[in-house]
Amino acid sequence: MPYDERTYSVLLISNAQRFTDSLRDILKDPAYETVKIVSSISEGKRELAEKSYDLVIINSQHADGAATRLAIDTITHSQSVILLAVRQDIYEEIFCTVSPHGIFTLSLPTSRQTAERALRWLTTSRELRRKSEEKNESLQDKMQEIRTINRAKLLLITKLNYDESSAHRYIEKQAMDQCVTRLQIAKDIIEKYK
Repeated sequence: MPYDERTYSVLLISNAQRFTDSLRDILKDPAYETVKIVSSISEGKRELAEKSYDLVIINSQHADGAATRLAIDTITHSQSVILLAVRQDIYEEIFCTVSPHGIFTLSLPTSRQTAERALRWLTTSRELRRKSEEKNESLQDKMQEIRTINRAKLLLITKLNYDESSAHRYIEKQAMDQCVTRLQIAKDIIEKYK
């Protein structure tokens, strides 16, 4: 596994015993910490409503669209990475439908080696999503910090008649003098003048 320090939770949705057994054997790897196996799309929906999983593998033997809808809905509303395993005769149709959503598709039947590679692709994709989540959280934190500092500046402007550059310098100087962050100074100003 390329990410030895990481473990992944896996939901396997499959009513095909042979497919389930072959994946169950591969998923014994310690990298797959939590493995939940359900045998129907409806059970999979209930499970996904209760818990989030890093990897979701759906074995779809039918072209009825239920598995495809579940895969698209899951990837849209969670950070899960999805693998949709489908019969070879419907592979192209399903691939064209789900690939724009970032869902991996695997043609069945497949070899153990291909299944292991597919799991590696999933874990790699999950790591990319994890990094993206972290960047997004960091950007949101930074934006909140800027909003708070701007709010403090506005209070200095309205309550103490500072101009914008003077308010900015005041916050900067207070942060340096007190050895705290500008955010802390801004919070103190907001608390004092609200």
